[in-house]
Amino acid sequence: MSNFENRAQKDLVTDAVFTESNEEFILPDYMPEIGRVLRVSATLLPEEHYVGSDGTEFSGRLEYRLLYSDRENTVTEAPLEGRYTYRVHSDKDSAVTYTEERIESVNARPSAPRKLGIRTRILARPHVLIEEAAGVPLSTLVQDAPVETIAREVSVLERNACFSGALHAEGRFTVEETSADALTLISVQSGVLPETREAHDGYLSVRGRLIFTLLLQKMGEAPFVKVCTLPFEEEITAKDAKKEDRVVLSAHVASPTVTFEEDGENTALLLDTEYYLTGTLLSNRTVSVLEDLYVHGARHDIARRQFNAEKLIGCAAGNLTVSAELPLPADIKMTGCLFPRFSLKDAAVSRVGDKATVEGRLDASLLCFGSDEIEKCDLTLPFRAELPLGGVGEEGESFSFSVTPVGGGAQVSGEKVRLSTELAVSLCSVCPVSLSLPFSAVKTGDIEGYDPATVLLYYPTDGDTLWSVGKRYGVPLADLKRQNGIPEEEESTAPLDGYSYLFTHGL
Repeated sequence: MSNFENRAQKDLVTDAVFTESNEEFILPDYMPEIGRVLRVSATLLPEEHYVGSDGTEFSGRLEYRLLYSDRENTVTEAPLEGRYTYRVHSDKDSAVTYTEERIESVNARPSAPRKLGIRTRILARPHVLIEEAAGVPLSTLVQDAPVETIAREVSVLERNACFSGALHAEGRFTVEETSADALTLISVQSGVLPETREAHDGYLSVRGRLIFTLLLQKMGEAPFVKVCTLPFEEEITAKDAKKEDRVVLSAHVASPTVTFEEDGENTALLLDTEYYLTGTLLSNRTVSVLEDLYVHGARHDIARRQFNAEKLIGCAAGNLTVSAELPLPADIKMTGCLFPRFSLKDAAVSRVGDKATVEGRLDASLLCFGSDEIEKCDLTLPFRAELPLGGVGEEGESFSFSVTPVGGGAQVSGEKVRLSTELAVSLCSVCPVSLSLPFSAVKTGDIEGYDPATVLLYYPTDGDTLWSVGKRYGVPLADLKRQNGIPEEEESTAPLDGYSYLFTHGL
């Protein structure tokens, strides 16, 4: 490209999009009738988006796990599958797009013994990214005339998303002193806990753990919880990735297929699952912006236009364990196996220096499986995470972040319960960048000519620079420096302190 002709990325959509999925399901006849809904959870499994001429369509699967009891207090889990879709309109059919999605809420309402409706509310923040011209070639402003220019380097944010597709994981675990015939799987919860995410030239490497919390029951005994952990390490191809890129990662895991095998006096649990990783690579790209120009011997007015973009300030990610001892409601007595589930209730980010603090609350849903009945209790678990964000906050700084609880446990002690879970936290901060870019130059007249034999002096005033003097008289900066004994490396925009006069012509 010619000098000062750049392309910079713009994000056309910044507002959150809320979409709802309302679906009805009928359980098969071989499953017990629904007496009481104990819990319903949903997992988003996004698919590749479709870019059309009028916008982008995002869609995917919703994997539901409905945990319910029948009239005899027998607990059953029904795996159900739905779909979601929403569109983001744009008239840019070449847009590169991706979206950040999470489930806000999910509710199930039975309408018949084996029929129910599930309503899921999804929060998405789509990004419609396009590249636009930032600046114009110098030749379009002044053609081939000799010209002096002032430019500055500006950092603007560039994003690049890469999707892993379906990845496969499997593992083998042992339940001791139990035969496979006497063991029943009641429910399973799945989660992904990334531990490292790094960009390399041409690919993204991710390492972490898949965590499965299984509610199992031995014949004639109370249920119990078993946690199974599968480590993973993946490399995702991303042809535009660079080693210095920052990485924001989203991860989704499907519920596993669990089978039992006899293993002597024990039972072997075989877990088989799919999971998906989406990495968003962020970096600052340097753009050379033309600040001012003048043509030797001529005067020009410069027309400008505004270009609004963003700059990356900092990015951070980390995992932490959150735990607290909370009082139980007075009317709740929990004695038996506790099966907790955690979800994000609310969160906010603040910055102090080069660190960011994420504070918020988790919803903790507790199910207690005793010998006679099933107790249900909802609590709120506060959390606070401090991450080294780097950089210095700037005016207009904004944050995007995600907090995902993975796994967890609960233990009753008297009138209190101790809750614990792991949080995968990631955040990045950006600030707006507004550029004033020249797009045309209109000649308004010639600088008055001078006799080559004439010597002219100029007496600088406060605020004068070599640039301002050169522009006033249409003189090349190299000539001004040579005529006045000023070193070539001298900054042309530095104040002319110490100069009582300058030769502008004819020396």
